Amino acid sequence: MNIVLVLSGTLLTLAVPLVFVIAGIALFTFGFFASHSIASSLVGKRAASHKAQASSLYLFFYYTGSSIFGSLGGFF
Repeated sequence: MNIVLVLSGTLLTLAVPLVFVIAGIALFTFGFFASHSIASSLVGKRAASHKAQASSLYLFFYYTGSSIFGSLGGFF
């Protein structure tokens, strides 16, 4: 469901009127953070042992990827 929000928000940003672009960004942001919170909670539930380490690894790679791809986005 949240991936559908992300995809529809992405497609909505391709529209010409500014209102649709703003709505698309809002949908994308909501869907992204909803997906992230669900994925973050599933890491702890699915880890059989060492739940804290699994959660910290997830967050480490999440923030590392965000900083790398966020910096690369500045070039485009």
